[in-house]
Amino acid sequence: KLVGDSALKHDAEVEMLKLAHAQHTRELDRAAAGPQERMSSVEKLLLDSADKHAAELHALKCANDSLVRDMAGVVKAQEFHAPLPDRVAALELRLEKFADGHAEEVQALKDAHDKHAVALQDGAENHAAVEECIKVLEDYATKHSKQLRALHEAHDKCKVDVLTLSSRLLQWTSRSKSSSCS
Repeated sequence: KLVGDSALKHDAEVEMLKLAHAQHTRELDRAAAGPQERMSSVEKLLLDSADKHAAELHALKCANDSLVRDMAGVVKAQEFHAPLPDRVAALELRLEKFADGHAEEVQALKDAHDKHAVALQDGAENHAAVEECIKVLEDYATKHSKQLRALHEAHDKCKVDVLTLSSRLLQWTSRSKSSSCS
């Protein structure tokens, strides 16, 4: 039940991220008019989306932490089974790998945001050509979009793996209980 509730929560968060990404894409397409308008639009897009993305990434991290806690609770409830410690250790190792992967992806997205901010500041300070600034920002936006898409895919895979593992653990537990009752 805990894992199912968490999966529903993650589905909602992923949908929110997809909607935000679609809005960003539309805004970027609208900004294709003139170089100065495009620059203004990209600057506005980056400034508006930085806080949203930070909050969404924080929500994903919290959701991932929630999954780890949920799995720890399931493991703790099943400690009385003899072969269970090996299975729990394998589950913990797998969850740690997922958490590490998510942390790396979150850090990569934060680094991309920092690079965006530095690129904007350097462009203003050095009075770089407007077209050059636009090209750099569009490249960063494309890279960010790919990273965000990769994060969604990794999250979806993690969700499926956790649900599969939870299902197997529940099946094993029910088999163990029914065999011990016989």
